[in-house]
Amino acid sequence: MGEENPDRAKRNENIRDSASINELNVLANVQSYNAEMMSDGDSKQDRFNKLRQMATRQLEALDQRDFLKSIKRSAPDTYLVEHDKEKD
Repeated sequence: MGEENPDRAKRNENIRDSASINELNVLANVQSYNAEMMSDGDSKQDRFNKLRQMATRQLEALDQRDFLKSIKRSAPDTYLVEHDKEKD
């Protein structure tokens, strides 16, 4: 565990810690669909190819719909405040 990103592993971080809302949604979908394909007996390579295409399409579609949810969290104390245009 941690071979993919040893720096994150050393800091006890998970990729989800800095993922955007859209990325987290896509990740959940990919994990669910992967489980379905595994139970269907799809090969690892087939699953990888299908999941990669699916994730790319979903993330592009989500990011086009809602820009704020596509922003990654860069620090635990980073927050976005939506500006109310009607009050100006």
